[in-house]
Amino acid sequence: MGEKIMEAINGIRDEYVESAGKFLGRIEPESGAGRPGGRRRGWVKIVLIAAVIASLLSLPAYALTEYLLNSPEQAQKQALEEVDRLNELGIIQVNLEPDQEATKIFKTQGQELGLDFFHRIIYPNYHVQLFDGKYKFVTQLDMASGKLQFISITAKADEEDRVYQEENSLPDGSSQTLTRYDNTDDLVSPELTVGELCAALAEYWGFEGYTLSGTENTDYGWDTEAPAEDSLVKDILDGPYITVYFDGDQEGVPMYVELYTVSGATVMSIGTNHLVG
Repeated sequence: MGEKIMEAINGIRDEYVESAGKFLGRIEPESGAGRPGGRRRGWVKIVLIAAVIASLLSLPAYALTEYLLNSPEQAQKQALEEVDRLNELGIIQVNLEPDQEATKIFKTQGQELGLDFFHRIIYPNYHVQLFDGKYKFVTQLDMASGKLQFISITAKADEEDRVYQEENSLPDGSSQTLTRYDNTDDLVSPELTVGELCAALAEYWGFEGYTLSGTENTDYGWDTEAPAEDSLVKDILDGPYITVYFDGDQEGVPMYVELYTVSGATVMSIGTNHLVG
């Protein structure tokens, strides 16, 4: 391995090596011109070799992990088991019976696609979409741990669900009336509190605890204080989402919990990324 790395480094053109050295701060653009070229190139080679070795050492989990999930069939089975686990923890209350013909599962590599782009976990994962007559469940499933990285559940409203109307202003100054359904009880227990939800999510992801934060979103004009631990999750419907930091997660990276209505349905999303955040 060491010989191959050295051969690769020796094959790099001088201008590329020098450019890399300037970028890494080992070579100053002008003042380094008087130094012997061999010494300068030698320094950069050392830096580049160290960088290559560091990169290789930083990827064992990605390259050498024996994945728990290795096929779409395994991914679907695991996704349903994780849904059961979310139900057991009280995070959701969803009875999902997917239609096999409507199910969509495909592999995404690392952080190249969609919601993965901002996620800290670099393992390849399966993007899973499960449908039945009531629910649409979308997630990204870590191939190494089997955990759900992001959760989005849409619950179709029933005729008996409460209907409310909302006035929506249009750009031309006129307004339209939108019909919404409040069927949050198809997604979460009406008694579930914010504190209970965050504690359950911490347990699910294996974090040590959590800290609630205020929510700032200039797109919606939101600048709120952190919600009370005993406030009800259902009350965030179509309002400011929950911003929470988990102890043991990457420092400074928040997670979000959101409930909002769309035409004929209510959606719950949980994960690293907010749709407009």
